[in-house]
Amino acid sequence: MRFEKLMVSAAALGLLAAVATAEPMRTIYTMENRMPEQLGFELSVQGFFAGYDLEESTDDGSIYQVGPAMRFGITDRLALTAWVPVAGYDYSHGDNKAGFGDMHTGLQFLFFEDIFDYAWILPYVDVRWATGDEDKNLGTGTTGATFGLSVGMTTVHDCLHWGADVRYGINEAFDYADDDVVMGALSLIWDLNEMPRVYGGVMSSLFAEVQVRNDAPDEDDDCWVRGHGGLAFRANDLFTISGFVGTTSDDAMDYYAGGKATFSF
Repeated sequence: MRFEKLMVSAAALGLLAAVATAEPMRTIYTMENRMPEQLGFELSVQGFFAGYDLEESTDDGSIYQVGPAMRFGITDRLALTAWVPVAGYDYSHGDNKAGFGDMHTGLQFLFFEDIFDYAWILPYVDVRWATGDEDKNLGTGTTGATFGLSVGMTTVHDCLHWGADVRYGINEAFDYADDDVVMGALSLIWDLNEMPRVYGGVMSSLFAEVQVRNDAPDEDDDCWVRGHGGLAFRANDLFTISGFVGTTSDDAMDYYAGGKATFSF
């Protein structure tokens, strides 16, 4: 069903569950080398929203996932992640549902980091559990896992940062929940400024990302592309907010957007 495909797409973007931190992982399609402190907690509320123009219907529609997330530093290089979203969809012809979606848990390991932060190597895994109601199209009905390797490539003038990421998703394909997918991404982060320290300091960054996947919704295409831009703002050492908006080469998805607010202690 089309709704199931949409929720699979949202679950794939739901790797947001791993991006909460005091100095937040600003990017979505790549993982930065920003780990929580040993035995430190990072709690956040984060969400994803997408608007659709379905080919088989004159009605517009939307899907969303929103809920609490957690990251716990087992060590200063190994972190446990979790996200428990509420999922839902709403279409103008009256078809709408909401309820618990597929829960995510994962691990991140900072395998290597240069003394100047770049370059770095970070392998990770994210497991999606079939906790959402498949009959209501709130979950995929199958457990999936994504294995990834993220690399900090270089930094330019101490303010422009490049990253790359390769992922292999088991039961994470857009078209069919029981198919696999390969994903590759590039990210660019621009640190705008670091203001004088007030309540722990203020830091703002712009970021842009593009991801290529081999599970194109259109069977005539070999792959499809998603891209977005966003802003991350660190109010102080405890609180951060960020958001992004983008589009895809899939004609049905008009746009997507997401964001999170994070508290660290």
